[in-house]
Amino acid sequence: MQRLLYILLYPILWLTSLLPMSLLYIKSSVLYLFAYYVIGYRRKVVKSNLQLVFPHKTVAERKFIERQFYKHLCDLIFETIKSMSISEKELRKRFEIENMDLLNDYFSKGRSTLVLCGHYANWEWSNIVPVHTEAKGFGVYKPLRNKYFDALIKKIRGRFGATIVTNKKIVASLFRSAKNGEHSITLMVADQTPKKDAFKQRDTFMGIDVP
Repeated sequence: MQRLLYILLYPILWLTSLLPMSLLYIKSSVLYLFAYYVIGYRRKVVKSNLQLVFPHKTVAERKFIERQFYKHLCDLIFETIKSMSISEKELRKRFEIENMDLLNDYFSKGRSTLVLCGHYANWEWSNIVPVHTEAKGFGVYKPLRNKYFDALIKKIRGRFGATIVTNKKIVASLFRSAKNGEHSITLMVADQTPKKDAFKQRDTFMGIDVP
């Protein structure tokens, strides 16, 4: 069943990725109208979260943020699909990296870096980072249940030279890299909540007590 689903969806995704971004953003707008106004995808959750973290804002202000969130979400979906075929030149233009000299200074001294990222903007496009440095690039991810789509995600995220490693194997991979005399840059999108009873510390984020 997993293989059948992959066989059915992969050609659609690939052909969609070949479309120019201008057309994909039009498709994104259509998806936004459908997701927000027709099916109301998780609107209660989004509304509740915005009210939780922005209690000082008016209903109209939170409504505006809500709509902007859904527009961004739909853009992100099509931008991620575009990752299957986007060229390095186009991705460099759309994903700019500030202060890369800060990291390169560490690399010039033979040191490695761990970059903690968040689910902000388009984190999928951060796979362009390795082309900006001579350091070995690692990307940390959690495996998907569908092994065919899991392999596809690893292929997409590793298109520009990064080695994609699961969260359970990254420590061993980094030790091997260091043993081989390599200095590396490791990107980890690590802003999700820990498993219940597994966290070590609590703190306040946007006024909310979180693990």
